[in-house]
Amino acid sequence: MNSLNYRAIFHLQILLLFLWDEYYSTKQIYHFGDLYLVDSGHVNEGSRYLSAVDIDSGAILWENKYEYNLLYRQNSIMLINSNNSIIVPLSEQLQAINLFSGNIEWVYDFDDFDGIKYIDQKSLNGNNLYFVTLDDEIVGFNLTNRDAIIFSDPVYFNYKLNIAFLNHNHMLAYTHDGKVLFYNNNRNEMLQRWVEDFKQPIRILDVIDDTAYIYSLEDMTITTVNVKNPKNKHTISLIWNPDKLFVDTKSYGIYHKKGLYFINI
Repeated sequence: MNSLNYRAIFHLQILLLFLWDEYYSTKQIYHFGDLYLVDSGHVNEGSRYLSAVDIDSGAILWENKYEYNLLYRQNSIMLINSNNSIIVPLSEQLQAINLFSGNIEWVYDFDDFDGIKYIDQKSLNGNNLYFVTLDDEIVGFNLTNRDAIIFSDPVYFNYKLNIAFLNHNHMLAYTHDGKVLFYNNNRNEMLQRWVEDFKQPIRILDVIDDTAYIYSLEDMTITTVNVKNPKNKHTISLIWNPDKLFVDTKSYGIYHKKGLYFINI
C-alpha cells in the first residue's frame, strides 16, 4: 500500500470519527479520481448525504442532502461516474452533479417507469446507461440526449432474482437458494442462455472481465464461472466462514476475526 493510500485511509477515519455519529449509516464509499464520495444516511433526520472528501487533505469539499428512502436504498443502486459527472439515481429521477462542486448539471424525471431496481458503474457503455426498473423492464438511457428507451415489456422471471451484473448485452442474476442465471439482451427481450444450480445459499461477489465470483455459504467455497462459457469454472475452499470477502483479478481478500488474509488466484 503506497503513502497516498495510507493518507487516504487516515483522513477518512478522521472524517468518519468526527462527522458521523451513531445515527449515521454509511452505505457506500466511492473512489473517483482524487476524491472520495461518502454516501450515508441519517436515520433520525430522514436524510441522505453525499459528501466529497479530498484524499490528500481530508477536507470536505461539498455536501449534498437528499430525502432518505429506506425501501429504495435497499435496492442495488450505485452512483455512476461519467466524465466527472456523477449520476445519482433517486426514487423519482436521475440527477447529474459535478464531481468537483456538487452542483446539479441536469435532472431527468421518471415519467415512463416507476423507479430503478439495479444500476452500477458497469452498466455504463459510452454515453448509454442501462438499468432494470422496479417493474423488471430493461431500459437504455442516453446521457447526451437524455432519452430513455424501454427495450421490452416487463420481464417475468420464474424466480425472485437478485441482479449481479447488467450491461448493454447481458444480465447475470441469482436467487438466494443457489440458482445463477445468465441472459442475453436482443433489444426486444431478455433470453435466458443458461442456469446453474449451486443447491445452497450463495452470493455473487463480483463480475470482472466475464468472470463471476460466487461464494457458497454452506460449503464455504468460491467458484469462478466464465459467464459466456459456464463449463469453464474453478472452485477453491476456505478454512473459515469470512466476515468480509474482497475480489480482484489476482487475489481474494478474506477478513475474519483471526485477521485479514489474501489468497492468490
